[in-house]
Amino acid sequence: MDDPPAPQAMTAPIETLIAGFGRLGRPVSVSLPADLTGPAAEAAHGIIREALTNALRYAPGAAVSVRVQRAGDTLHLTVDNGRPPGGTDTGTAGIGSGRGVEGMHRRAAVLGGRLSAGPRPDGGWRVHAVLPDAASGPRPSPGRRRDFPREQRIADRAVFGSAAAVASGVALTKAEDAGYGAGTCLLLVSVLTLHALPLLWRRHAPWAVLAVTGAAALLWPVLLRGGALPPSSAICFLGGGIVAPAAVYAVAAYGRVLRTAPVPSGRHVPPPTAHPLTSPAGSRLSFLSVPAAVLPSAISFTSAFAADGTLLGDPAGPFLVLFLACWTLFLSGLGCTAAWGAGWLMHRRRRRELGREDTALTTVLSSTRAMVHGERQRVAVGLRETVLRQTDRMISSAEEGSLEQVAAATRATLSAMRQLLGSLDAGRAPKAPRRAVVTNTPRM
Repeated sequence: MDDPPAPQAMTAPIETLIAGFGRLGRPVSVSLPADLTGPAAEAAHGIIREALTNALRYAPGAAVSVRVQRAGDTLHLTVDNGRPPGGTDTGTAGIGSGRGVEGMHRRAAVLGGRLSAGPRPDGGWRVHAVLPDAASGPRPSPGRRRDFPREQRIADRAVFGSAAAVASGVALTKAEDAGYGAGTCLLLVSVLTLHALPLLWRRHAPWAVLAVTGAAALLWPVLLRGGALPPSSAICFLGGGIVAPAAVYAVAAYGRVLRTAPVPSGRHVPPPTAHPLTSPAGSRLSFLSVPAAVLPSAISFTSAFAADGTLLGDPAGPFLVLFLACWTLFLSGLGCTAAWGAGWLMHRRRRRELGREDTALTTVLSSTRAMVHGERQRVAVGLRETVLRQTDRMISSAEEGSLEQVAAATRATLSAMRQLLGSLDAGRAPKAPRRAVVTNTPRM
């Protein structure tokens, strides 16, 4: 007799689901056992999908954390999302959200587990489920898995490391040509590394990263004028100019929060041809990141090169200072504008992906409303016909003086009404499939 097929491992599909959510630009962290399998794992996959979908619609821009822990024969699943930027209401309304929470409760209840969903004290939202996970037989090997949140962290560290390496490489090359000592070289590398360090948080707080890197660049002339570094080392800071375009890219790509338009909560809404996406008013101004990065860079480079009172070998007169400032503004502006354009293209791609997902989801929800509306109409018509038919029968029986037939007709009427109402209750919440928020295009 053939052995039954091994249960399907669910860790990789859950990570793929979360990866698609992260590719839409949302900060996401995840912690999963490597060997999730069985009914509990399948229920966890459905609950996570519903929770991420609700976070996508009702908490735009908020960071999300997914944690699954095994304690004996129980899985503890927690999906948290923070308070969305701008204080967007994370409450749920209508069939678009209430049915999702109800569906999560059903998935947990089928296994004999429990689930809670509600607001957190900090304004976010938490979904917590406890699912029985009695394993039968050995768990399948997890195999090779793709950890998308880890890939995001590696990408952020690679951006930071690349910017720090380029800046430090230019500084050390110039320092070696000038014959500076080890202490000066170490200080230069430390300053430039700290300048690039905020890029590690470019996804989570891009505007803050832009502000911190701009303020850090303004420290260069302070170090030169204060004597911590020799004035002639100003040229060593040229490599640090790569940090400003990287911060501008982060603002353009991740600084604008996409928010879907609210779904009507009526009983029956025709499916839309396109579901609009909106952005908070302050987030539409991401191009302001270009002058916000260019001005500190121009001030920093101009002040650094004129720190010793000379510029290009001549006394630092107003004309030379203005010439250098304009030239720096031009070059830095070109680099930051190009970086903003690249980030804007990434934002547009995410916008299209989110639009497709939201349109598909809204269409499913509209179809569900139509099914509920049609079922209610069917039951209403059936009740009316049944009541009229049985009423006629009761009147006829009463006129004939047969009390037993009247009682039987009454019981038949009530039984038919219960059956129709039961079918209505079973059809009120048809299971609406959710599209997993998954795309296949890698991104930095």
